[in-house]
Amino acid sequence: MSTATKDEIPEYVTNIVAKKSISGISLDEYISPSAKRPKSPSLKVRYDSLGYSRNFHHSFDDPKIESLSYLVDESEAWRAHQATEHYRHRGRFWTRKKYEMMVLYSSLALIGILQGIVAYLTNIATSKLIEKKFETVFEIMEEGVASGKNNMLKAFLAYYCHQIVFAAFAALAVMIEPVSGGSGIPEVKVFLNGIDLPRITHLKTGFCKIFGVIGSVSAGLPVGKEGPMVHSGAVVASTVTTRQVRNDKARRDYVACGAASGAK
Repeated sequence: MSTATKDEIPEYVTNIVAKKSISGISLDEYISPSAKRPKSPSLKVRYDSLGYSRNFHHSFDDPKIESLSYLVDESEAWRAHQATEHYRHRGRFWTRKKYEMMVLYSSLALIGILQGIVAYLTNIATSKLIEKKFETVFEIMEEGVASGKNNMLKAFLAYYCHQIVFAAFAALAVMIEPVSGGSGIPEVKVFLNGIDLPRITHLKTGFCKIFGVIGSVSAGLPVGKEGPMVHSGAVVASTVTTRQVRNDKARRDYVACGAASGAK
């Protein structure tokens, strides 16, 4: 049997009892703190956007973002239950399956109607604020023309103040719920791909998203309403179907339909 020397002992030693000795060298004495198992690489996550602690260096060994399971749970007990329900409702016109289909289609119709109302109100609020901003500036300029004074600086300051107020309103919405910042389409795509981002479909996120897009569009920022409408549709779908969703697969399907209604 060959004997191992000190140089032949690997630096990273696993699955070896620490008190076992090799060729007279005790591993307790040999293994230094630097030769222990290296730390796992860290995943940098914004604490303000994911709602965790201020220590935003999370280890892979302790993940903070859960994944969704799109596999339908099947077991002997579940198949026996399904067979029993099928036997109990045979010959009946109104079955559990028809009830579930009615709930499904009515929920989809409600999601589309509510998202349409949200989009309509968002457009109305944005149009009114923009119209009010330009009316104020136009009135100041007309007043200067009528009095023979140059009110260009006053009109510019009024326009500038309106822009600042609207942009600050949008920034306040993002401060209240950081997840509502940005387009929203990447977050919805991440959710549909199986990553359960914290608070991505919460009602608070939806309100902040709507108020944020109203303020940012009214302020004339280079943003649009398409992405936020997709995100708000996902929030509406998740809120409407909270009580009837039993698994992640059904939740994903409803969120996908809500996002599609927002895209329209």
